[in-house]
Amino acid sequence: MSTVAGIAVGAAVCLAASPYLARLTLTVPDREDRRWWHGRQASSQRLATTAAIGLVLGALAGASAGWTALLPAFVSLALATTPLVVIDFEHHRLPNRLVVASAVGAAVFGLLAAGVRDDWHALLHAVEGAAAVFVVLFL
Repeated sequence: MSTVAGIAVGAAVCLAASPYLARLTLTVPDREDRRWWHGRQASSQRLATTAAIGLVLGALAGASAGWTALLPAFVSLALATTPLVVIDFEHHRLPNRLVVASAVGAAVFGLLAAGVRDDWHALLHAVEGAAAVFVVLFL
């Protein structure tokens, strides 16, 4: 039951946010746009594509976290990753505007989840894993 609730919440949140996320896919890659967070009007095809990606990523985030304190952290990553998938497909790059925001969100929600669960050892493993991925991708 916990997994089903997590899937439902993750999918619903990402689906509800998908119109805004679709608009972000148009403005985030534009390095000159100083008001990139406002987004631009997206086509119906872009809305549908972003909604489908968000639905899948949100459901996967919910399935991974279940109905636990980790759910907000995983759903925030799904929300940040949804426009990144579209942007990477179109522009072959991942804008720091969203990558940094998703890293900060993951850190904040990860700290909250560790505090709620009193599971600091798991947080240490997550930080170690993130550092290893950073080093590999940096090289």
